[in-house]
Amino acid sequence: MALRLLYALEKVNPPTGDLYDLGIPDKATARPIIKKYIQVLLNDEDNRFKSSGLKLKSIGMTRTDLHELVLKRHPIIEPHLNTDIGLQLQFTESEIAFRVMRKMMHEHKVAVLPVHDSFLVRLGYEKHLQQEMADAFETVTGQKPVMKRDFPQTHPTFKLPADKDGIVQVSTNPFKIVDSAYFKYVSTNPNAILD
Repeated sequence: MALRLLYALEKVNPPTGDLYDLGIPDKATARPIIKKYIQVLLNDEDNRFKSSGLKLKSIGMTRTDLHELVLKRHPIIEPHLNTDIGLQLQFTESEIAFRVMRKMMHEHKVAVLPVHDSFLVRLGYEKHLQQEMADAFETVTGQKPVMKRDFPQTHPTFKLPADKDGIVQVSTNPFKIVDSAYFKYVSTNPNAILD
């Protein structure tokens, strides 16, 4: 989120595709290292970070190599090196999150659980959440966001056959089947609203 926010606040469109793809062949190993390094660049005001914890050997790079690749892909970062931009981006993200949660709770009467730069809501309120997220991002940054959706995940014991509407009847006994006495149904249909 921090890197996308930086692009939005600078009113510059980010590169297309995965922002953490620098063309390193072993993408699965490289991506978390690149992501961490970019976060460091955005948050290291005093240039104190030591790269020993990055496991750069696993991707066959030195810190200098990685630094050059990151700035080549994201030149927008360079003017912000050793500044407090990381704190500014964290505050901006918190403003967006606050707007999303306030709108969902006050206007839609739905609880929202923030998890880093994501939100969890009850199935059936996904479209409301997406709209509120887009509105909040645009209000705060002046730019339209890029969002991705993770499909609803259900409790493992809910892997039962669904009826024609995608609804599964499960036991209401919270000790045998479900973690909470409040769950009576689970849906395998993402458009269904649970009661």
